[in-house]
Amino acid sequence: DAWGDLAYGTALASHLNASNPAAAGRRAEDAARRALALGAVSAEFWSHLGVALDLQARQGEAEPAFRRAVALAPNNPE
Repeated sequence: DAWGDLAYGTALASHLNASNPAAAGRRAEDAARRALALGAVSAEFWSHLGVALDLQARQGEAEPAFRRAVALAPNNPE
């Protein structure tokens, strides 16, 4: 959960310093991938990866991560 929380917090913090969202996205991606390495069945971690990739303008790569999150937790409104 700590890696997932770090990914989430890093993505949120990118809005405070919007001058370089891609750099924050790279840091968030690293944390999200570490979280997924420990628990790939967490929809939350997949969602964090999608957000991190989106911050880097990598929407094509973000979409499968978001789809995986929805598949794992289809009733989760987040």
